Amino acid sequence: MIDTAQIEPELKEMLSEKRYTHCLNTQKIASFLAQHYVVNPQKVRIAALLHDCAKDLSVDLLKDYIRKYEIVLDEIEKNESQLWHGPVGAVLVKEKFGITDEEIGRAIRIHSTLDKNASTLEKIIYVSDYMDYRESKEDEKSYERLKNIAITELDIVTFWIVNFKILDILKYRGVIHPKSIEARNELVIGLKDKMKYYDI
Repeated sequence: MIDTAQIEPELKEMLSEKRYTHCLNTQKIASFLAQHYVVNPQKVRIAALLHDCAKDLSVDLLKDYIRKYEIVLDEIEKNESQLWHGPVGAVLVKEKFGITDEEIGRAIRIHSTLDKNASTLEKIIYVSDYMDYRESKEDEKSYERLKNIAITELDIVTFWIVNFKILDILKYRGVIHPKSIEARNELVIGLKDKMKYYDI
């Protein structure tokens, strides 16, 4: 499998300095979490580094990629261009970086919405992406608490983040993707009464 050191120079050319730093930070967090779960650490590093590889593309260029590679979008995605970078990114990792691993591709595709039946790797990417954002917004104590819970209770933290994102979208009267709702409901059913022991 390709080494992330081979990816970094080209990725840096594709992204703004701020976005590239976010990808590096997400990779660092994901690598830390991967040590505590049965998951391929190299897959985690690659997926985390490349999760936003299409984020800085213009809407017109994203449209071009969607047409060129015949990327199938669902009805919500068709009307929400801010979700296009996931599906397009999943294709770009194959076309630009030669990464054909399906789990890496799916982790990149769903890193904004999550989805039901998400693998441990996919949850780690979803959580790590948000945790870098939270670290920049919250105090260090709050961030460290979230990270410490995530190393033993990944599903709890995943559930909390899905909830936060849904509530944030509702606040701004945005469209909630059904994948996020399905992922949340699946987590609720799986966790049952366990959530009451954690107040993040």
